[in-house]
Amino acid sequence: MALLDDPLPLESRKQSVATNTWRILEFLGCLWATWVATEIGRVPLVFPRALHVFAPQLTRLGENWVQVIRWIVVALWLLLDVPFLSRLWRSWLRRESHEIALYAAALQPLRHPILRPLVASWWLGHFALAVRIGLFLEDSIPMDPRVAFTGFMLFIFFAAYASNIFLIHAVTALTRGPAVQRVWNWRGVYDLGVVAAGVVWKLTSDRSLWK
Repeated sequence: MALLDDPLPLESRKQSVATNTWRILEFLGCLWATWVATEIGRVPLVFPRALHVFAPQLTRLGENWVQVIRWIVVALWLLLDVPFLSRLWRSWLRRESHEIALYAAALQPLRHPILRPLVASWWLGHFALAVRIGLFLEDSIPMDPRVAFTGFMLFIFFAAYASNIFLIHAVTALTRGPAVQRVWNWRGVYDLGVVAAGVVWKLTSDRSLWK
């Protein structure tokens, strides 16, 4: 009976290795999202002719319009991405059981209905860039063939994690209704789509990875 009086270690105050590992992966995923959001503002701000390189079709409008579009991008970055970075890291620092993507998106202000499609399109552009930049970096960084596949999967994971953050931001920019929960419940399917697209892209660009 004396054993019944001893406190049982039903809950450890020390976080498990799995919890700490996931915490590190969350940090790296948030870092990836931060890098994508930062580059979207930094590139057109620092390099005046960036749009000529990344969107050459805009040059047909004339130099004046290209510069107008450039400053519109910078203004949207200041209005949307700077507050986004604050929301993202405030969510990560809370160290609770909530999902970072949902918590950060819930803090996003719901704007006037006329502006909501514009804001949602802005975040969808981030969603696409998070994946595209991941594939570009993975392809441009030299790796030992023995660890190339592992490195590739890590890049895809971080890209998928960041793209989830931007996707939920796009949905919550439009509505706070049941659609948000439906999109979140299906996020695994989107992640598989990102992984499949990355694998197909890698197979077609570098077949030595699988040799």
